[in-house]
Amino acid sequence: MTLLAPTPLTSAEPLPGAWRDAIVLALAVQFAVWGLGSILFLTNLHYDTLELIYWGRDWTLGYGKHPPLGTWIVDLTQRIGALPIVSVLVLGQLTVSVSAALIWLTVRLMASPRAAAFAVIVYLASPASTYFSVQVNHNSLLMPFWCATLYCAMRFFIRQDRISGAWMGLAAALAMLVKYEVVFLFGTLFVLAVTEQKFRSVFRCQGAWIGLFVFSIVLGPHIWWLVSHDWSVLIYAVDAMRTSGWYGLLKTANDVVVGQAALLIGPVLIYVIGRWIGVRFIHRDASWLPLILAFGPSAFMLLGALLTQQDPRQGWTIPFAPNIAIAVAIAFTVETTRPQDSLPSVWGYRAALLSVAQFILFVGFLMGRDAFGHPVIAYELQSRKLAEMVTEAWEDHHEGPLRCLVIAQGSVAASVVLWLDDRPNFVDLSSNYWARLEQIQSCGSVGAVAISTGAADDIKIRRAFPNSCPDAKRVMIPTHFGGLSSRVPVSLTYVPPLAEKGACAERD
Repeated sequence: MTLLAPTPLTSAEPLPGAWRDAIVLALAVQFAVWGLGSILFLTNLHYDTLELIYWGRDWTLGYGKHPPLGTWIVDLTQRIGALPIVSVLVLGQLTVSVSAALIWLTVRLMASPRAAAFAVIVYLASPASTYFSVQVNHNSLLMPFWCATLYCAMRFFIRQDRISGAWMGLAAALAMLVKYEVVFLFGTLFVLAVTEQKFRSVFRCQGAWIGLFVFSIVLGPHIWWLVSHDWSVLIYAVDAMRTSGWYGLLKTANDVVVGQAALLIGPVLIYVIGRWIGVRFIHRDASWLPLILAFGPSAFMLLGALLTQQDPRQGWTIPFAPNIAIAVAIAFTVETTRPQDSLPSVWGYRAALLSVAQFILFVGFLMGRDAFGHPVIAYELQSRKLAEMVTEAWEDHHEGPLRCLVIAQGSVAASVVLWLDDRPNFVDLSSNYWARLEQIQSCGSVGAVAISTGAADDIKIRRAFPNSCPDAKRVMIPTHFGGLSSRVPVSLTYVPPLAEKGACAERD
């Protein structure tokens, strides 16, 4: 195949002001709507964020499910200021902004500033930069490192110099330290290097060996940690999401379809809007590069899922979104009857409106659920209020800091740990990973407060902690969204330390 003629890295061709204004507008609206908007409305966070924050109590070279870098980044946000949820949501928007900048740089290696600007617009129209930006987890944290790896690799493929090789190795190692899923990108880049004749020489470049050396040095301490911990993270990565039976196969098929739809909806919406405003998309039939970039990660993900018999979760496709945006921008050019100078502003306004529309739909869904008494508690529970009630329940029976929190329903307690100054350990009885025997025994020895929302949760707590007090403290935790409100009934059960006798008697 023939690669599109790259724009030299030293090219002085400027970005037209209209395109610059369009990008600035789209990014500003993105940050205002999904950043400030989520800060104003969301009072709880997802369970994945809780895990990151909990692990961040102790900085190590690896954690039970993932490499360490994502945890370190989130923990740093918790050391800034007194509004932990705000810090996490701002971090989510920073991942979007950094990814957009790296998408721009990557396209500029191969195409004009207009194409690079168009790639950013396509990316900002995707769910990865809107809805998923408020779900701060390893997938969203991987995205900017994924983009950095892609940019540095394409730079090395084109330049084939030692410095570019070193940067590629560093970016790839940092991405691996966030999540191993970046291997899907490595596979895609390998296919690209083998398929494109001009790129095959990279395997003989000194830069490739320098990059491999940098990659090994940066990743080395984590590999040492893996060896000393019996490869626990790798074992979890290949075993955690195994699927079986017809139900498992149906769920896998559903997750694959939904994940790919989330990837493609951004370009589809851009195409529909383009046709609406009179734009013709002309395919550049010059290269397999866009096709490999766009679908390589998904192909390797499906191959990995088949080999390990795992369910490829919908969220795993979030880091693939930059590939789609880059592929669309370098595969297509546009023609229009409008004046070319007006086209960028049209794209900018449409992208901004699309972002706003997605946020309105998101808010409308949450408000509707709240209005009918079924709030989405992963977003709407007043977790700070629940944390206050947990502290009071502990102080009713015990002096000193709370040492452990028992969770029986993950979504209710997702952000409670954010507001507890004592930073307690926790046991989650809804998760096998967080309810191992040694964790339950450790928690029982120091005492805890257990959070439950119903009879099924209470049964789990009694089985794990037979000495828990029989009389639970019933509280109503409010939810709030857009002026509407509901209340979630929660029971707080005191679990006394094993060494204390008669501790369930109410204090005078």
